[in-house]
Amino acid sequence: AFLLSAHDMRWFLGGLPWVWLTSATARWSAEHARAWAPEWRLGANYLPSNCGNVLELFAAKSVDRSLLTAERELRVARAAGFSSLRVFLHEELFYQDGTAFLGRISRFLALFQRHGMSAMLVLFDACWRPDMPDAGEHLPGVHNSAWVQCPTHDVLRAFAESQDWAHERLQRYVTEVVRFFADDPRVVVWDIYNEPTQRQSEHLILPRLSALKSWPADQYPEHWMLDGPKLQAIMLLLEKAFTWARAAKPTQPLTTAIWEFPSPADSEDVKQFKEQLNQKLIDLSDVPSLHCYCPPSELDARLVELEALDRGPALVTEFMARPLDSTLTNSLPVLKRRGAPGYTWGLFRGKSNTHVAWNTWLSSDSLDDPWFHDVFYENGTAYDEDELKSIWWHTIGSALHS
Repeated sequence: AFLLSAHDMRWFLGGLPWVWLTSATARWSAEHARAWAPEWRLGANYLPSNCGNVLELFAAKSVDRSLLTAERELRVARAAGFSSLRVFLHEELFYQDGTAFLGRISRFLALFQRHGMSAMLVLFDACWRPDMPDAGEHLPGVHNSAWVQCPTHDVLRAFAESQDWAHERLQRYVTEVVRFFADDPRVVVWDIYNEPTQRQSEHLILPRLSALKSWPADQYPEHWMLDGPKLQAIMLLLEKAFTWARAAKPTQPLTTAIWEFPSPADSEDVKQFKEQLNQKLIDLSDVPSLHCYCPPSELDARLVELEALDRGPALVTEFMARPLDSTLTNSLPVLKRRGAPGYTWGLFRGKSNTHVAWNTWLSSDSLDDPWFHDVFYENGTAYDEDELKSIWWHTIGSALHS
């Protein structure tokens, strides 16, 4: 969750065609979106504490251990007041295992349902590593050190080059996964692409990976897609993915979150770029969603802007980074007042190291007090007891009181 610099944005404006700003297959009507709007709930982006990435979560050799960990953790999370989970998938797993992968997703959905939790499933993601990490390559003290983009850059590049195998592989993944769960009440939302304009990841992780793997200094692997070319490839895939998903006729809404907002420091062309990009993502989505690692006043202002669309409450699919003044305690009153379901990043501290900050890729010497993300220690103890009381009050306690 890093923002592009003004220089990068200006480069994109001057260097990219805007052909991707066209309409995809028709989205839901405003009436349909308002009718679907769920009751308010608090959710979380979830990865069991024993996993460093989605591949470990769903891989055949580790899925049983992940299910056992999730069984224990979700009992704690549900008692605290969490009732929905945002879970990332990966097309590599479907490519390798096909319907067996779908079966493993279903096992997790059954577990979620037993604990009274719904699921938002994320199909693609533009954050962190462009390639699969080597076996066991988890870096202590580094945020999401083994997290893998989906698709990986070899597949994304082949798609961008119009290679048939890549197009067919990605289309089959989207179509088959969405079709399999299209009428499944355990799935409430499809998040098509997480932060599709993410550009900082490759630059942030390169110094540490170069040292780890003895790469030449400041030299990116040739197959990595950077900056403008990555943006163009992902936007093409994003629009295709919405079309493929809608062709599978899901009963659940499709969305992709806006997350890059104009700031007072932006030049006019950068401001224009961000506004047009956000409008594109909104136009594609059946229901609006956003990421906001921001103070409560800014969160409230963003939600007011999206309320004006008259498509029901927005989904806040990522929030909560304590050092950025985005906390559960100060965000929950805003989310509940606006009727906006919110998904905090992380539940249990674990192998993904998301309790430390994004910039630990550059230096892992930074302190972990306060925690960046996550709510519980691995043993189920709350990181902050006052925070836990706030979670319980806003989700369970206030209803009992009334």
